[in-house]
This record gives sequence, C-alpha cells and structure tokens, in this order.
Amino acid sequence: MKNPYKSTVILVLMVCGTFFNEVKAQSKKEAVNIKVEGVCGKCTARIESALDLKGVKVARYDLETNICEVVYNPQKIDEMDLHKALVAVGHKTDKMDVLPEVYNSLSDCCKYLEEKKH
Repeated sequence: MKNPYKSTVILVLMVCGTFFNEVKAQSKKEAVNIKVEGVCGKCTARIESALDLKGVKVARYDLETNICEVVYNPQKIDEMDLHKALVAVGHKTDKMDVLPEVYNSLSDCCKYLEEKKH
C-alpha cells in the first residue's frame, strides 16, 4: 500500500520549490528610468526595439516625458549597456551623448536636437 503522506510531502515540496524559485528570479530584477531624447512614434519604436536585449524584461518609452522605464536583470546586463544600446540607434540619454554621424542618419522627423516644429 502506498503511503499517502509521502505523496503529499512531495507535492508540498514541489510547490514550495517553485515558489522560492520565482521569488529568487524576482529579486534579480531592477528597474531604472532613463531620460532618452525622442520626438515621434518612430523614435518610440526605435528606442523600445533597441532595448530588446537579453536580460531586459520590460522597456516602455513615454514620448511626453522622454522617460524610458526599463526592468532588467543586472546579472545579465548592466545599466550602461542600456545607454550604449540607445545611443547606438541615435538617441541621447541622460548619461551618454549620441555620435553626430549616428544622429545625422535619423529620419528628419526624429531630429530631436533641432528646434521642434509646431
């Protein structure tokens, strides 16, 4: 005859193990708000796509505030890598400037350093 307590104990241990693994995974996440220059929908798409990197869980850019909220795993990627990825596609951040040749390759509607037209 099978021991019903043994099955129950195994099930409880499996559930606890899953829970603790999730807690451990959650503790590896950090969030940062990065100021990123951008002026249009194309900029938003480019900024969010640039942060589609291993270790980045979420990247949401708010065009009105020019803030990109990033949730990432610092064991896989560090904050300066996020800034480097953004300037590599033409967007100045609060910690890094964009190279002129990269900025000049942006579409005219994305030229955030020029006076904004209304």
